[in-house]
Amino acid sequence: MRKFFLSVFAVVLFWSCDDPKTDDTENEGVSFEEVVEKESVEQEPESVNPKLDSLNLFLINDPYNVDALVARTKEYIRLKNLKYALADAVAAKEIDSTNADVLLNWGEINYFFNKTRISRDAWTKCAKIDKQNVDCRLKLAELYHIVEEYEKSLKMAREVTKIDGDNATAYLILGLDYRDGIHDTATALQYIQKAIDLQEDYFEAIEHAALLYTHMGNPLAEGYYDRMMMLQPDNYLVYYNRGIYYHNIEDWNKSLESLTQASQMAPSNPEVYMTLGMVHLKIDALPEAEALFTKAIEFSPSGANYRAYYSRGYANELQGDFSNAVRDYQEARRYNPTYEPAKIALQRLANQEAQSVQETPETK
Repeated sequence: MRKFFLSVFAVVLFWSCDDPKTDDTENEGVSFEEVVEKESVEQEPESVNPKLDSLNLFLINDPYNVDALVARTKEYIRLKNLKYALADAVAAKEIDSTNADVLLNWGEINYFFNKTRISRDAWTKCAKIDKQNVDCRLKLAELYHIVEEYEKSLKMAREVTKIDGDNATAYLILGLDYRDGIHDTATALQYIQKAIDLQEDYFEAIEHAALLYTHMGNPLAEGYYDRMMMLQPDNYLVYYNRGIYYHNIEDWNKSLESLTQASQMAPSNPEVYMTLGMVHLKIDALPEAEALFTKAIEFSPSGANYRAYYSRGYANELQGDFSNAVRDYQEARRYNPTYEPAKIALQRLANQEAQSVQETPETK
């Protein structure tokens, strides 16, 4: 589930200040915002990033401009270049450690490096300095939710709604806090729906509503999945989760249809094959289930496929192929020695074999 949570990026872009179009004096006497806007329009089509080029040029002339450093930090974060984002965040903080935007970036970059205590302190300071700052409060609300400090998350999200009553993200966080912290599904859905009402294309909020209704087996889930397919028609998880919904209400045909679409979009995803296999077990299509569990094994990382071995073993057992069933159950236990279902299955087959031997009449 990410989703409203902060994303962790990988680092690796490189930057050069060189640009033959502009000399060192062209931008004197103008703000960095004007430079960015001007260069974004005038930049040649082959430029990789006009905004970043403009910021680079501006900072050649004014390397201590905090606003420009803040803007470039944000752009590097967007580009997933944490190395340079961190360098700019440090430089901006050294120049002005009480600037709310500087603190916002400082908290975010430290979050990416898993220094969440620094992030918390930066965003808390930001919120105290700027009583109307929404972004720092949202970051705090997200962080507190992640570390399961739900009351603090609720407090921050409510502060945002008082500052900005139309902030859809704040209502989504409130909904997730009620879902995960207070376990009040009805109130959670009200807040999540409020987020959707405020932002009709808010995919994440729609997804959370769909998943909650899926868990409840509520037919309202279908409408949310339809909306998600319109917004992200190539997202296999939409079809996968819709398949789970139909599985939960035992509509096997629609479940198979959705899961098959998911498998076509993500042909190397073992969980899709696992779930498809389970549906085939439900409809007694045992050879097909066995083949799907085999695919799940093939695409699973080593050591993570014990459930697939167990499931294939069960399909083999139902087909009367006890020797292969035993082998699969043993493999499941080899990958996970504490996996109780495989242990029970092996004992069950051992008991059946012992009973069969006892019932076999003696030959003279």
